[in-house]
Amino acid sequence: MEILDFEEYCIRLEKLTKLGAKNPDADWNLKLNYSGKDFKCGCGKNHKFVAGVTHILWRRAITSGAMILNDPKCDYACYIEIKGVFTSRLETIYSANTKSAMDEMIKERGG
Repeated sequence: MEILDFEEYCIRLEKLTKLGAKNPDADWNLKLNYSGKDFKCGCGKNHKFVAGVTHILWRRAITSGAMILNDPKCDYACYIEIKGVFTSRLETIYSANTKSAMDEMIKERGG
């Protein structure tokens, strides 16, 4: 897993936005098949993907092979790919602390 600063994270994600689903939280297949699976996070902990709790910030529209997850109790967002054939796992490719950037953006907007 690669830990990125927020700017680099955004640059990489910008390339993915064209492949994103309109409603990333609507994929019942993700929730059914991957709920309870662990994923590594840039904060140094492992988190569980829990349907209805873990935030799905983005997912690939064509297949369910990639998504961005955020544990609601963590400041990091993780770009994750689903790996495996007979047994699947959630593999974090890169992660970044997004909280400080989001707080700063809210402050700039007067919120």
